[in-house]
Formats: sequence, C-alpha cells, structure tokens
Amino acid sequence: MYNPLLACYRAADGRWFWLLGLQVERHWPRILRAVAREDLLSDERFSSFARILRNGRELIAILDEEFARRTLDEWAPIFAREDVWWDPVQDLADVLDDPVVHASGALVATGAGGRTIAAPVDFAGFDPGPAQRAPEAGEHTEEILLELGLDWPDIAALQSDGVIP
Repeated sequence: MYNPLLACYRAADGRWFWLLGLQVERHWPRILRAVAREDLLSDERFSSFARILRNGRELIAILDEEFARRTLDEWAPIFAREDVWWDPVQDLADVLDDPVVHASGALVATGAGGRTIAAPVDFAGFDPGPAQRAPEAGEHTEEILLELGLDWPDIAALQSDGVIP
C-alpha cells in the first residue's frame, strides 16, 4: 500500500484489519496514541502527509511491528478509545453472519433452504421469489446438445471421447 494510514494490517492473532486514516491531521496523532508511538509525531520522516507517503515502506514496517503485538480483540477497545477509524477484514463466515449484510438484503433465501447472493439490480414491483440453486457442472449438457441438433449417438460419442462428462 502506498498510504500507510489507509492500509491493511495483521494483528497478533493473524486476523487482518483496515486502518482508515482518511484525514491525516485528524487521524495520524490518534493512530500513534493507539500504538503508543507518539514519538513518531516529531520524526522528520513522517512530519507531513507527503513525507508519510514518501517514507511509507518504513512506516508500514513500524506499524506492522506494533499491530502484531496485540490481537484484534485487544486492539478494538484501544481503537475505540483513541477514535481510530478501522474495520476488520471479514472471512466468508463473518460476512454470512454479519447483521448489516442481512439487513441490506444482500442475501436471499434459496428454495433449498440455503442462502445466496441477491441480484445486484432490483426491478420495481417484481418479486423473483426464492432463488434457485445453481446447476451442477454439466447438469444440462445433454439437454443443450439435443437443442443444438445433436442426437443421442453423437452425445454418446462425445462422452466416450471424454469431451463431455
């Protein structure tokens, strides 16, 4: 990342999080208070946003080391206390359990009792009903080949040659 204040870091427990220091004057001192490195405020390498970017690799290395000292659960209250903007990187299980994802309608029920991702576009007044499951690989191959004009001997030959399952 070219901007150390807007980058992804790993905590001691291996979990990742985004640091969201969008406003340098506001967030830079708070981040340093959170990691107990206020000495870096007077470090000439990081005395302006331009210098933070110019010396980004060095700063990322310093912050990597600091963030690796605590777990994400330990960082969360420190970030809250210092008003550091951050957000955890979620894995698939986290996303599926996220109440914001559910409230947003990003997931819809399938006819099989599962969940899938909703279509990215809604059409007013149209309710598609429960989402259908995706077909298995090759599930409709024979049907499509018949529609394309192949007959059963042709399909059997493709299967025996390993062209189709």
